[in-house]
Amino acid sequence: MARIVLLSFHLFVHAQAKNVLFFMPDDGDLGSSSLTPNFNRIRSEGVIFNSAFVAGTSCAPSRFNIITGRYCSRSTFAQANPLTGDGLTYVDSSNTCKLDGDDLVMNLAHQLNVHGQYRTIISGKWHLAQRTSKFNDYAADVETVRNAGFSEPVAIYIENLPRKESRFSELGFSHNTEWLTATANAAIEDAVINENAPFFVYFTPTCPHVPSTLQALTDFQLVDTPSGTLDVIPDHGHEFSRAQVVDMSGGNEHSAAMIWNDNALGSLMAKMGHLGVLNETLIIVAMDHGEPKFGMQQSSASISMFARLPGRIQAGSFINFPTSHLDIAPTIFEYTGIVPDEGYHTDGKSWYGAATGKNLTSTRSCVIFEHFQNRAVSCDYLGMKLSFYHSTGSFELYDFVADPLEQEDVYGVKAYAETQAFLETYLNCHMESTNPSDLVECDPENSSDDQVTLGPTIQLSPMPSLRPTSTSSQVENTSEELVTSSPSFTMSPMPTSLPMPFQAVMPSLAPSSTTTMSPTTRRKRKQTKKERRSGN
Repeated sequence: MARIVLLSFHLFVHAQAKNVLFFMPDDGDLGSSSLTPNFNRIRSEGVIFNSAFVAGTSCAPSRFNIITGRYCSRSTFAQANPLTGDGLTYVDSSNTCKLDGDDLVMNLAHQLNVHGQYRTIISGKWHLAQRTSKFNDYAADVETVRNAGFSEPVAIYIENLPRKESRFSELGFSHNTEWLTATANAAIEDAVINENAPFFVYFTPTCPHVPSTLQALTDFQLVDTPSGTLDVIPDHGHEFSRAQVVDMSGGNEHSAAMIWNDNALGSLMAKMGHLGVLNETLIIVAMDHGEPKFGMQQSSASISMFARLPGRIQAGSFINFPTSHLDIAPTIFEYTGIVPDEGYHTDGKSWYGAATGKNLTSTRSCVIFEHFQNRAVSCDYLGMKLSFYHSTGSFELYDFVADPLEQEDVYGVKAYAETQAFLETYLNCHMESTNPSDLVECDPENSSDDQVTLGPTIQLSPMPSLRPTSTSSQVENTSEELVTSSPSFTMSPMPTSLPMPFQAVMPSLAPSSTTTMSPTTRRKRKQTKKERRSGN
């Protein structure tokens, strides 16, 4: 009886805590079939983000964006180690998107731990260390992550698992989602029962990224982990065994990974439910990038994302304005009430007010995404995206309403001149503000003349008042929701409430019937051998 009373007291105290679970598979989407009931539950009981984007189109850049709320091109390590001398920071997984210097402190985990006494728990892939043991010293890898602000690095894959089967077999382990789940559940229970502390769980399972998920499920054991061979099978709470996952998947790699990851989410939710804290936990589920990886296409940056917080986020709701991975850290700060260190910089904008119905205006009008030395800006309200390609020094402009597969480059077409000028200065503003040799203070979302600067000021071209008239007859669907044949990008409905000066200039998605071909032949982009060899 005394134990029951004590447990009830702990749960009563902890029920007032504001916990967070951030869940992000590696290279995988978030299935919506009968095989993924737990992903489906978060969708149906929370908010769906219809226009969510990454700020870096591969694994490490996106992780840096999430954990800091900043572009990887601003990272301490990238700024101090430019790979070229032309002033445009290089963004990739292998060389530059690493936590170093001030970023080891100016990040979400460290700030929650120091200012909120949060148990900051990580279970899964890290991929943000500039130096690792290559899986040869697990204790050292754990300390690397702990030094980045995580008080509880309970199960760590310090970097990508090796691709070569010889090295892969030598390690003696592969993906192990049950181990990740068991360690995270134990840490959550310890925070609630033993420490009466709020928790932030950063859960990043390693599949379906290579190596093979099916091989991991069939050729390796639950006791095979980067920390060594376990003495006992982890108490994981997964609904289905590995054999059942393989059978349910029909031998499909992608399906197996989705089912396995969905099992993990279900177990985490069941543990929080048992502890009485599920409905006091903000759960955010997101992809780490779109496809093709490394690209500047709309589909490379467009992702699935949804969040659940009963009593505050209305079930079945939607956010239709653009959001970015950059916005996750400021959103969590707002939800938890934690004020980070003075001088903490973020490029993100919290969507917590919009998700909870307190502030229905959009937080941003456009999103920027990066990879290598390429940059792109995409604006939903205009239906346009401008990309800059460093290797050729050229821009490409696409009308993704009329041309969702980005087949016709309309850069230089007169009908788009006003939009082109605005997007060029918007993107140049971002590139100048992250230039390590000549930093310019510039906020692309603020085109006023009174920007506070520490250096030269970039003046933005005037915001276009209307979406340009489409020059293609490809689109005949003028309904509010435009469904395209793109594999992972669907044009979301236009926001119904936008900050000034956008509120009175809601564009129609209907194109004109006139057709004008681009004066330039669409350039075929090919990644260099160096880019293809870069880590992901």
